Amino acid sequence: MSISREELMRRIEAGRVEYARSLPAKVAHIEALVGPARTSADALRELERAAHSLYGTAGTYGFRELGNAARAVEEAASAMVAGEDRPLALAHAVDALRSFLPSGQD
Repeated sequence: MSISREELMRRIEAGRVEYARSLPAKVAHIEALVGPARTSADALRELERAAHSLYGTAGTYGFRELGNAARAVEEAASAMVAGEDRPLALAHAVDALRSFLPSGQD
């Protein structure tokens, strides 16, 4: 069974729209982990995983800038997991995420 190019493009766009709708919750989850990550290694690792996941999927759906911001969060969190003192870099990277949400999604 094959589908037409138009149908394929419609499905891709529908997936992109659905993904865009999920972005505020994904960013809010990352933001909510910042406080606990200051004192909890588990929360810091969860923050690192959530940022990595967002980085990986955002570009796929056409949100390259948001993905790059998520990568900065992941890098700061990874450095902190490794013992580096990077809370300011982490805070700035997390703050930048919201600015890259699609219009009407913040």
